[in-house]
Amino acid sequence: MGKRDRKRKLETWGWLLFMGSALCFAVAGLLAGDPWSLSGSVLFFVACFFFLVPQVQERPSIGTERDSQSA
Repeated sequence: MGKRDRKRKLETWGWLLFMGSALCFAVAGLLAGDPWSLSGSVLFFVACFFFLVPQVQERPSIGTERDSQSA
């Protein structure tokens, strides 16, 4: 695994953990009956999702990676 792949994997895990924490805060806001906490948590979850999408879309395919290494 290259340095770039490791960095991308760690960033992806970081965003997934942020999304998990946003879900926990949303549940806490829901149980507490606090609409501000709930709406803020949902917005944070959506924002994390938008940051995560490019992480997943920019993954090089195995064939592309192999071709670029041999050149």
